[in-house]
Amino acid sequence: MADEQSEQTPGGEQWRSASELPPDVFAALHKPNRAINPVTIVATVDSDRRPRTAPFGSLRAITPQLLRLACGDYHDTYVNLCRDG
Repeated sequence: MADEQSEQTPGGEQWRSASELPPDVFAALHKPNRAINPVTIVATVDSDRRPRTAPFGSLRAITPQLLRLACGDYHDTYVNLCRDG
């Protein structure tokens, strides 16, 4: 992926991010309506830069650049996504 970025955290861990999903991941998460989705672990970072993970059964890939998931506005994942994108 041309737009892949890598970031080093203060603890020395390496995180990768990309502007779009790899083709195999997109194929696994791109399902027609009413199809059963695989449970997906969504990883975000809290405001203190600590990693947070949460399982979602509602995540779907609409395009390689766009994911859709159902998440309440009280959920830490929602707060982290709104803050960091």
